[in-house]
Amino acid sequence: MKYCPFCGQKTENTKHCIHCGANLTRKKSTSDNTKTSQIAAITISFLVVVGIIIIIKLKSSTQIETAQPFLQPRTDETVISIREDHQKPISSALKREGYDLNAKPFDNRNYEYDQRTKAFRFVCKIPCPVSKDILDQEFNAIDKSVSILRGLTQSDLHPNLLPFEVHASEDEVCGRIPGALAYANRFQDLNGYTRGKLCFFFEQLSYDRTRFPYSTSVHEVTHLFEFGKIETNLPIYEGLAEVMESFFLRGTKTSFCDQNNKWWLSEIGINPHDPHDTGRELFFQLCIQYGFDYDDLPTLFQKIDQSGREITTQEFIQIINQIVGTDTTYLFQEAGAI
Repeated sequence: MKYCPFCGQKTENTKHCIHCGANLTRKKSTSDNTKTSQIAAITISFLVVVGIIIIIKLKSSTQIETAQPFLQPRTDETVISIREDHQKPISSALKREGYDLNAKPFDNRNYEYDQRTKAFRFVCKIPCPVSKDILDQEFNAIDKSVSILRGLTQSDLHPNLLPFEVHASEDEVCGRIPGALAYANRFQDLNGYTRGKLCFFFEQLSYDRTRFPYSTSVHEVTHLFEFGKIETNLPIYEGLAEVMESFFLRGTKTSFCDQNNKWWLSEIGINPHDPHDTGRELFFQLCIQYGFDYDDLPTLFQKIDQSGREITTQEFIQIINQIVGTDTTYLFQEAGAI
């Protein structure tokens, strides 16, 4: 057991922190030192961890060496399990703030449930068909998903999407799409601001709420990380979301293609007409055959962000090829991505 130098929490001897998702093989930069009071409380342990990290061999010369301050994952609301977390009162800092969020204040529509962070607003219409207990759980799930995805990718949502909105049920912002129990999109609010939106229909969603974070939550948040960065390509979109989802649910697994992850293929199966399945198989094969894994995500998103625009599918494949050092085009062809 050791402490993560990025969020200060106790973590396991794995490549990634089990709390914030940060790559523990990456040297800690000075820009990470934003939690001084917390670090002071664990000074001795922190120095030991830094000493260990310095001698760990980085995976490649392309590994990101610095993290921008805005990518710091949340640590004051660390979640051990959803059962414990949803029983705690929501922090007053996360409730209705009295300031303009990212200079893009939310419009003044009234909702029965309305909780906010600097990154998003979580609402439910009047009357709300979802229990407050589930709403609180899902609010915390979205909050933690955003935090860990920032740490895992060392990237963030496109600025034009922030802060985004999450709607718990069908309303005037989130209409129903036949067959969809959740989806991600963009919209323009009553103030004229364009922002991302996640539409859920929690009164109809039925899945195990005893594990955190929920698959549906992190899956849809991942799509917001893709918007404005990668052109719409369903096998790639869904495949990346499956990789992120697997990281949250990995348990003792240290790799996307770990032996303990076989249930992704054996139990779920592959429907050649479902981009979730073909996309999952695409990235599973990239991992098995060429080693593309969780710790390559920062490099992937760094190269995407450096373009300063939405990259094409061919450019995405070229980046993957650069990371793994060989041509993987045929896998994208087999997945129907090209």
